[in-house]
Amino acid sequence: MKKRLKNKNYLIGLIMFIMTLIFSYFAYKGVFFLHKQEEIFKMYENPLIPLGSSFYIWIFIYIFSSIFLLLPFIKKLSMTNEEIYYEKLMPLFIFWNMANGIYCVMINNNYPMPGLIGIMAYALILITLVKTIDQNKDFSKKYKLLVTLPTGIHGGWIIFSVFPNIMIVFSQSKSLDNKTFVLVISLILLILASAMVLFVFKENKNPGLIIGFLWGILGIIIRQSPKSNFSNANIFIFIGASILFILVSLISIYILKFIKEK
Repeated sequence: MKKRLKNKNYLIGLIMFIMTLIFSYFAYKGVFFLHKQEEIFKMYENPLIPLGSSFYIWIFIYIFSSIFLLLPFIKKLSMTNEEIYYEKLMPLFIFWNMANGIYCVMINNNYPMPGLIGIMAYALILITLVKTIDQNKDFSKKYKLLVTLPTGIHGGWIIFSVFPNIMIVFSQSKSLDNKTFVLVISLILLILASAMVLFVFKENKNPGLIIGFLWGILGIIIRQSPKSNFSNANIFIFIGASILFILVSLISIYILKFIKEK
């Protein structure tokens, strides 16, 4: 145990994760920030913000991030896997926690553009983390349920989350006053988001990427449904998101079964 706690990367990762949990709680409650996260979404209402309950995915993300930190204590790592964990994965774990904190501070203090930059960096770090895990096949297979799949779900969700934040930036510039523009740009961004997650999935066949992404799309579908209580529900967004949900599911199955890894 002492050896693990003396590892510099591990200690920094532990501290950063504790700070992430604190910042996330403050963001949820609006403590030390200008606004709660919920208030920001109401201020910059747009069709790509999913159902409120979609954000409960963060409970899953933080539980499995805790398990990632506990991995050396609950599993005996081989020398090779120990090196992968401490020297390759832990630095990326630190970086995504930093990006998470930057995003929280910026978006909850009503700085959408720096917030967008923060979450884009966050997505790139997680894509790199997913790729690094995928490159180390033994580690990836051995800890599939504890690390590989949850990291993919986290990455898929954050890839999705980039695009509602792009819409928030448009909202700030008053570009969303035109309903036709809102519809067109929303559908374009949904297509781009779908293409992006499928590209990442093709390169790193982690099903978690698709699960995390489709969770966000499902939140849009339910919120934009004609039967929902959402007053600004749009049937075209509902149909477009539903079609993309089906297409992403089918294409990801095709990639998984028929496209060989490089």
